[in-house]
Parts: sequence; C-alpha cells; structure tokens
Amino acid sequence: MAGAEIVISNATGDRVDAVRTDADGRFTIPLPAGDYTFTPQPVDGLMGTPSPQSAVAGASSVTLNFAYDTGIR
Repeated sequence: MAGAEIVISNATGDRVDAVRTDADGRFTIPLPAGDYTFTPQPVDGLMGTPSPQSAVAGASSVTLNFAYDTGIR
C-alpha cells in the first residue's frame, strides 16, 4: 500500500517518528537500538487497519508485514 503512514513509538509509548510507505508499499527508517511499536494508520478508501507490531531495532534490519484490506473479493 503506497502512502500508508506508520507511527513508531518507543517502549514507553512515546511517539518517536512516523514514516510513509513508498510506491512498492515499503519503508525504511533508521532507529537507535531498542524496542519499538509500529502502528499503521487508517488509509482513506480501505477497510480496516492492520494491528500494531512490535520489533527490536538493533544492528540488523527487521521486516514487518502489514496487510490492509482493500475490500476486493
């Protein structure tokens, strides 16, 4: 999903950043080592919003997959 906003919060729940997905539905954001929650935001025209996911940032990259419901069956 291109243009979806993902809000990033730290372990105490404070918002530390946000990122938008690119044309391929991907995003990259450098973060200091730590525990984070990635919360997808609603997208106009789509049904539902994916659940937040937690990840630990460190020296290697982390892959998260969020699936938005397009409503197309």
